[in-house]
Amino acid sequence: MNKNEIENAAKQVEMGNRYYNGNGVEQNDEKAMHCYTEALEIYKAFAESAPDAHLPDVANTLNKIADIHYDNQEYAEAGKEFAEALEIYRSLAERNPDAYLPAVAFTLYNIAELSQIIKDYASAEKEISESLKIYRSLAERNPDLYLPDVAKTLHSSAITHKNLRNFAAAEKEYTETLEIRRALAERNPDIYLPDVAKVLHNIACLHRDLRNFTAAEKEFSEALEIRKVLYAKSPFEYGEYLCKTTQFLGTMLAEKRIDVDRGAKLLSDAHRIALENREQKWSNKMICTIMRNQMVLEKRRQKTLINFIKNIFKLK
Repeated sequence: MNKNEIENAAKQVEMGNRYYNGNGVEQNDEKAMHCYTEALEIYKAFAESAPDAHLPDVANTLNKIADIHYDNQEYAEAGKEFAEALEIYRSLAERNPDAYLPAVAFTLYNIAELSQIIKDYASAEKEISESLKIYRSLAERNPDLYLPDVAKTLHSSAITHKNLRNFAAAEKEYTETLEIRRALAERNPDIYLPDVAKVLHNIACLHRDLRNFTAAEKEFSEALEIRKVLYAKSPFEYGEYLCKTTQFLGTMLAEKRIDVDRGAKLLSDAHRIALENREQKWSNKMICTIMRNQMVLEKRRQKTLINFIKNIFKLK
């Protein structure tokens, strides 16, 4: 092993990043994996004799390989790689917490997301709680850098608690997340307004499920207005999100008879948005959902009309 091999490993990681992100080359997970795997073998060999210098490279490359396995739904492989990376980062953080605690928190977050995917919510709760604790401590010293991570982790924790049916905890965490993201969006709306809309949509779903329809309507409506602005700027990026919020609000208003006419109009708007984005993968499934909701609404209207007519004849 020599310096040239270390340089080769770094080049392999750089090339892997390009293939993974489609940066200057066609996106290709298989080629990215080949580059990362080759780099990992080199870093592991060097880490045997110089762990302080090269264990961070091992952990970083493991995380990159795990990301590919995660994206391709190879969750068992991703879990092993994330766990190995976490073990390395923990050992490094014991000696140099300032340098490596952020990596511990980041990897814990990734593992928690994986646990949520496989519906191991108890593990996810434990992992996200530790990640959040670290990010909060980091944000106390450097809020500009770490408050976005606190918000992201809080949001994930809220989703976990909702899945565990701990609705009080989920509501509290969504509320705190929203507060942080509103503050961030005031300073940098281009980056953080989409996050504000995401939290509003999710807390609205929680309130809808808890039958707090007044709060849900208000939150869906605010998310909808933000997503309309975002969609006008970037239809391809935000079409699915605008369509989903429009459909969710329309369905709730119509099904719960809160405002049937507005609900019907929103479902029609959602249908139009989905048709405008027919070339995107999400569109066909959304169109089917919207049309099914519209059919249910129309049948309900017909039934109401028939009952109304029957009652008139009974009166006569």
